[in-house]
Amino acid sequence: MTETSKERILKIVQSDIKDPIRIVLKNKSYRSAVMLILTGIDTMAYLSMPASKKNQDCHDFIEWADRYILFEGKEKPTGLELYIARCIILHSYSDYSSIMGLGDCRKIEYTDQSNPDAINYNPEESDKIVKVSVHALSDAFFNGADRFFDYLFSNNEKALVAEKRLDELILNFPAVE
Repeated sequence: MTETSKERILKIVQSDIKDPIRIVLKNKSYRSAVMLILTGIDTMAYLSMPASKKNQDCHDFIEWADRYILFEGKEKPTGLELYIARCIILHSYSDYSSIMGLGDCRKIEYTDQSNPDAINYNPEESDKIVKVSVHALSDAFFNGADRFFDYLFSNNEKALVAEKRLDELILNFPAVE
């Protein structure tokens, strides 16, 4: 993979994934920010799939999130909890998903920047809820995407697969200049 290809991939991710998240956060559109972040995780999981795999599933999202979405402390949301949050906000637009019974999972609730803690988990209040700062989730996603691309670009074969997949995703949109 050439430096130009790497720069192109990073530019597309910046303009099509990261910048829109920053814009909606700046406008305090927190629900939209969470939707874009979870969709961004979906996209990164798709790009990280093995070359032999053609269709993404929940395991790809969960694995990517567990590996790259990092918060301080042990009470951080798991990849499964983030996947359930994704299904809830993108598919049911409510606070419930039928897949909540897949494991011992907490429901994610979101806070804005006025909450100083990235993660707020109080089992005395409720052991089924974890509160996550939308800004901290955004930071964790951006940092995770950066770590993912560092890993991806260290393996030329994986990078070429990801580049091909990214081209498929943006095929019907105007090119980034």
